Amino acid sequence: MELEVNFKDISNEMTNILEEKNKAYGNSFDLTMDKWGTNVAGARLDDKINRIDGMLQDGNLIKNGESLLDNLFDLSGYSFLLIRYLVNKGVFTEDQVRKYFAVLDNQ
Repeated sequence: MELEVNFKDISNEMTNILEEKNKAYGNSFDLTMDKWGTNVAGARLDDKINRIDGMLQDGNLIKNGESLLDNLFDLSGYSFLLIRYLVNKGVFTEDQVRKYFAVLDNQ
């Protein structure tokens, strides 16, 4: 049996994961960013990239109870969280935000 997922399936699952984690842990990403600065996000992304690279290099797709898929979702999740944080903090211009979030044009 061959499984197939599309981009929407992946982004929907990412949304579900983030909503569940935010419900369980509160808005810990934003709180950490406010407390320690945006370099924290870079460190988290770098850690995940290193873990993913290690798994791909040695072919061991499960380490310490975490799969490659877990780590890929974590990497994507941190990217989602960082985008949301930076947009909500007003880091980008309105034109930059509208380029990616056309839904704002309806407001």
